[in-house]
Amino acid sequence: KSFLSVRLAPWIATTEFGHSLVDLFDKLEPIDQLDLERYVDEEVDELGFNEGLNKFSKSFIELRYPHEPQTPKSYGSDIVYFSRAMSNAVFKIARARNV
Repeated sequence: KSFLSVRLAPWIATTEFGHSLVDLFDKLEPIDQLDLERYVDEEVDELGFNEGLNKFSKSFIELRYPHEPQTPKSYGSDIVYFSRAMSNAVFKIARARNV
Protein backbone atom coordinates (compact mmCIF):
# COMPACT_ATOMS: atom_id res chain seq x y z
CA LYS A 1 0.00 0.00 0.00
CA SER A 2 1.06 3.55 -0.58
CA PHE A 3 2.36 5.68 2.26
CA LEU A 4 -0.67 7.97 1.99
CA SER A 5 -3.25 5.17 2.09
CA VAL A 6 -1.59 3.66 5.17
CA ARG A 7 -1.26 7.06 6.84
CA LEU A 8 -4.90 7.99 6.17
CA ALA A 9 -6.38 4.53 6.86
CA PRO A 10 -7.95 5.43 10.23
CA TRP A 11 -9.96 8.25 8.61
CA ILE A 12 -11.05 6.48 5.42
CA ALA A 13 -14.47 4.86 5.59
CA THR A 14 -14.83 1.38 4.14
CA THR A 15 -18.62 1.35 4.14
CA GLU A 16 -21.14 3.16 1.94
CA PHE A 17 -20.55 6.90 2.15
CA GLY A 18 -21.10 10.19 0.43
CA HIS A 19 -23.87 11.46 -1.80
CA SER A 20 -24.43 10.68 -5.43
CA LEU A 21 -24.91 13.56 -7.86
CA VAL A 22 -28.46 12.38 -8.49
CA ASP A 23 -29.23 12.56 -4.75
CA LEU A 24 -27.77 16.05 -4.51
CA PHE A 25 -29.61 17.20 -7.64
CA ASP A 26 -32.91 15.88 -6.28
CA LYS A 27 -32.52 18.13 -3.22
CA LEU A 28 -32.46 21.30 -5.33
CA GLU A 29 -35.56 23.43 -5.80
CA PRO A 30 -37.43 22.59 -9.04
CA ILE A 31 -36.58 25.96 -10.63
CA ASP A 32 -32.89 25.39 -9.87
CA GLN A 33 -33.07 21.93 -11.42
CA LEU A 34 -34.62 23.31 -14.60
CA ASP A 35 -32.07 26.12 -14.90
CA LEU A 36 -29.12 23.81 -14.28
CA GLU A 37 -30.36 21.31 -16.84
CA ARG A 38 -30.99 24.03 -19.43
CA TYR A 39 -27.57 25.66 -19.08
CA VAL A 40 -25.68 22.36 -19.07
CA ASP A 41 -27.55 21.18 -22.18
CA GLU A 42 -26.49 24.40 -23.94
CA GLU A 43 -22.82 23.50 -23.46
CA VAL A 44 -22.68 19.72 -23.71
CA ASP A 45 -23.05 18.47 -27.27
CA GLU A 46 -22.96 14.69 -27.19
CA LEU A 47 -23.91 13.91 -23.61
CA GLY A 48 -27.15 15.45 -22.36
CA PHE A 49 -27.65 16.63 -18.82
CA ASN A 50 -29.68 13.64 -17.60
CA GLU A 51 -27.32 11.14 -19.23
CA GLY A 52 -24.28 12.86 -17.73
CA LEU A 53 -25.85 13.16 -14.31
CA ASN A 54 -26.62 9.45 -14.23
CA LYS A 55 -23.33 8.38 -15.82
CA PHE A 56 -21.20 10.36 -13.37
CA SER A 57 -23.45 10.13 -10.31
CA LYS A 58 -21.03 7.93 -8.36
CA SER A 59 -17.93 9.74 -9.59
CA PHE A 60 -18.51 12.51 -7.07
CA ILE A 61 -18.09 9.92 -4.30
CA GLU A 62 -15.28 7.97 -5.99
CA LEU A 63 -13.14 11.06 -6.56
CA ARG A 64 -13.49 12.09 -2.93
CA TYR A 65 -12.38 8.68 -1.62
CA PRO A 66 -9.52 7.69 -3.96
CA HIS A 67 -8.02 5.05 -1.66
CA GLU A 68 -11.06 2.80 -1.65
CA PRO A 69 -10.44 -0.48 -3.53
CA GLN A 70 -13.46 -0.10 -5.84
CA THR A 71 -12.47 3.38 -7.01
CA PRO A 72 -11.67 3.65 -10.74
CA LYS A 73 -8.05 4.49 -11.46
CA SER A 74 -8.83 6.85 -14.33
CA TYR A 75 -11.65 8.71 -16.03
CA GLY A 76 -12.28 9.77 -19.61
CA SER A 77 -12.37 13.32 -20.87
CA ASP A 78 -16.18 13.31 -20.95
CA ILE A 79 -16.32 13.77 -17.17
CA VAL A 80 -14.08 16.82 -17.52
CA TYR A 81 -16.38 18.37 -20.13
CA PHE A 82 -19.49 17.58 -18.10
CA SER A 83 -17.95 18.98 -14.90
CA ARG A 84 -16.94 22.16 -16.70
CA ALA A 85 -20.45 22.52 -18.12
CA MET A 86 -21.92 22.07 -14.62
CA SER A 87 -19.57 24.69 -13.19
CA ASN A 88 -20.30 27.14 -15.99
CA ALA A 89 -24.04 26.58 -15.52
CA VAL A 90 -23.83 27.53 -11.85
CA PHE A 91 -22.08 30.79 -12.74
CA LYS A 92 -24.63 31.54 -15.48
CA ILE A 93 -27.49 30.97 -13.05
CA ALA A 94 -25.86 33.27 -10.50
CA ARG A 95 -25.35 36.01 -13.12
CA ALA A 96 -28.93 35.68 -14.37
CA ARG A 97 -30.20 36.06 -10.80
CA ASN A 98 -27.78 38.87 -9.92
CA VAL A 99 -26.25 36.83 -7.12
